[in-house]
Amino acid sequence: RIQLAISGGEPTLSPWFADLVKMYSLAGHPVGVTTNGARSIRYFEEIAPYLSYVVMSFHPSYEDPEFLAKALACARSTHTTVSVMMDSRYFDRALDMFNQLSQHPELGVNHVRIQDWRARTYTGSEYTPEQHLFMDSMPRVHRRRSPQVRNPSVMGARAFDASGLSKALDAQQLINQKATDFSGWSCSIGLESLFVRYDGGIRSGNCHSAPELGRIQDLASIKWPTEPIICPQNYCDCATDVYVSKQRI
Repeated sequence: RIQLAISGGEPTLSPWFADLVKMYSLAGHPVGVTTNGARSIRYFEEIAPYLSYVVMSFHPSYEDPEFLAKALACARSTHTTVSVMMDSRYFDRALDMFNQLSQHPELGVNHVRIQDWRARTYTGSEYTPEQHLFMDSMPRVHRRRSPQVRNPSVMGARAFDASGLSKALDAQQLINQKATDFSGWSCSIGLESLFVRYDGGIRSGNCHSAPELGRIQDLASIKWPTEPIICPQNYCDCATDVYVSKQRI
């Protein structure tokens, strides 16, 4: 089965989004979306039954008064998680929404720390030491009530130590903690995953180290990978890439 994970930009603005979701879903493949909830409540009510999961991001810098209603509309049909963007400029409002969402047992809720990555300054990432400490203690709120989902997602991973013991991984929690340094590890991007850009370019993963493979408009030219890569990065910031199999060498 092919796990299709659609993100953006804002993917629901594409006029072909609903057709793509239905095509994969009706063929038996799990398909999920990361969205900021830009479309109407009715739109999400219609599309959610075809999705294996929805991740809806809440941005306190531009509030949507219907945001909660949209998230709950999705949660009636599929696994729905809200990612609260902890914008340092609107930290208290983000925290208020995190607590409000946590009261709904049909929703999963996590917080996303805005990262100042690769010496760039991202707006909303200027946290005080107290805010950093507070976010370190924030939990992920798991769904306590879930609907029956079409084509359940196959995303997720477990970590194994040298003795063979394993534990479940939470990619967003690891990213928040900057605990995704896989430099020097063997990584199976390209073997277990492909990343297709908006313009048709194909890379083996979402990370900036993933090699370019070709273009979807010219399938014959694609150079399919045959072996894992050795990761050159000290920070993996994409949950989909975190879930790809990796092994310390």
